[in-house]
Amino acid sequence: GLAHRDRDEPRLGRRLVAEARRRRLPVAMHVAESLAEQELLTSGTGPLRRLLEELGVWRPECPPHLLPAAEWITRLARAPRGIIVHGTFLDRDNDAFSRLARHRDRLGVVVCPRTTQALSGTLPPVALFREAGIHVAIGTDSRASNPDLSVLAECRALVAAGAASPAEALRMATIHGAWALAFERRCGRLSPGLAADLVILRPAADCSDPWEAALDPGTRIAATMRAGRFIAGEAREAGRADVGGGW
Repeated sequence: GLAHRDRDEPRLGRRLVAEARRRRLPVAMHVAESLAEQELLTSGTGPLRRLLEELGVWRPECPPHLLPAAEWITRLARAPRGIIVHGTFLDRDNDAFSRLARHRDRLGVVVCPRTTQALSGTLPPVALFREAGIHVAIGTDSRASNPDLSVLAECRALVAAGAASPAEALRMATIHGAWALAFERRCGRLSPGLAADLVILRPAADCSDPWEAALDPGTRIAATMRAGRFIAGEAREAGRADVGGGW
C-alpha cells in the first residue's frame, strides 16, 4: 500500500489497485490523516510547505496534487480489500464518508490512536465508523510516531479516551484486524478450522473481567503461538492449564 500519496498518485494508484486485483491482495492507504497534510497536498500551502521550504526541498514548479479522499475511497473499493489507515478527518467530508460506508463490504478503517493523538490531538470518529457498519481495526503506524508499536497499548489508549470498551478494542485488534487483511477465514478468532495464531497473556493480578485484565498495564505476553506451535515466550508454562490464573 501507499503510506502517503505522492506527485504521481493517480497513475501509481491505478497500478497499485490493478496489481492487487491480479494478486488478490488488500491495499492500504493513509487517508485524511491530518489537516496540515490535506492542505499541503490539495493547495500546496500550510505549515508543511513552510517546513519543506525551510529544508530547501520544496519545488514550486512541481507542487504535489491530491485526489479527493472520496475519489481514493472509490478507487480502493476496486481492490479485493481496501484499508483506510487513520481516517481521522473523514467525518468532515460527507462524500468520502458516504462512499466508505457504501463500500463497507470491502473497505475497512485501521485507526492508530496514539499516533493520531500525537499528530492531530484527536482521535478518528470511531463511533461514526461503527454506527455505519464499517469494520474498524487497530494498528500502530510506525516507530516514527509510535513509542513501542504495542497493539495492547493502542487498545488502552482507545479505551482511556472513551472511544471503545476493553472488549470492543480487543475485537478491533483481532477479529477486525484479520478482516482488514482479508485473513478472516484463516485467523483472528478462536474457532474450529482456523489457525491457532494467538498470544497468551499473563495478568499481573486476579481480575473478574478478562477484557480489562488483558489491557491492564501490568499484563504481559507470556507466549506466542503460530499455527498451534509456540514460537516465543514461556512455552512450557504457557502449555499448562493454569496459565490464565483466575480467568
